[in-house]
Amino acid sequence: MQHREFQRAEDKTDLENRDAAGFWKAIALSNDIGKGHREIDASVILELNRCILGDANPEAAGRFRNAGEDVKKLTCIEPPPGSAVREIMHKFEGDMKYKIKAIPIHSPNSSNRKIHRRWVDSVFELAAWIQHGLVAIHPFCEANGRTSRLMTNIILRRFGFLPSDVKIEADNKENYIRALCQIDEHHNYLLLKDMILKGSLATLKKEREIRLHKQSE
Repeated sequence: MQHREFQRAEDKTDLENRDAAGFWKAIALSNDIGKGHREIDASVILELNRCILGDANPEAAGRFRNAGEDVKKLTCIEPPPGSAVREIMHKFEGDMKYKIKAIPIHSPNSSNRKIHRRWVDSVFELAAWIQHGLVAIHPFCEANGRTSRLMTNIILRRFGFLPSDVKIEADNKENYIRALCQIDEHHNYLLLKDMILKGSLATLKKEREIRLHKQSE
């Protein structure tokens, strides 16, 4: 099997275009995995990152940080050194798989509002736990935030919810950092869960608007 030779980006615009194209591919991949039956494990996390960075920075794509590849403190989060990432990610994977299996794939009783709400809450808490965990570990040299948010959407898809349109640019970035810090300082996932839920509802609203527009044509 022949591998195509990697051609480095010609300039900043080319690099940004490759990066954006990789992210769109990763979004499609996350949708497929979320809707499918593939086990959600560390290989999924690695594949998402590889998909995002493969054409922009193949040297860093789809591999965990190594010794010497350390990350500076992120506001209230201090990622572990590169030398510890593999061991920490091994534990994270085990915890993640356990938590996923602990939640029924469908609501145990959708007609009982209290039970249904408890199930919904457990799904979004799991999504928030995974997103925060990956941001806190910062296992990759690049694209940790995008990888963590796509992992969140895989969880939502797997349990029958629409992906979250979580944007952290501009004004929303401050709220996002506050939500992450609340988890680190108080082990409280409420703010991040709320952001993910609102993002999923925003996606639902967009899909309804698109559907109505098509019907009116």
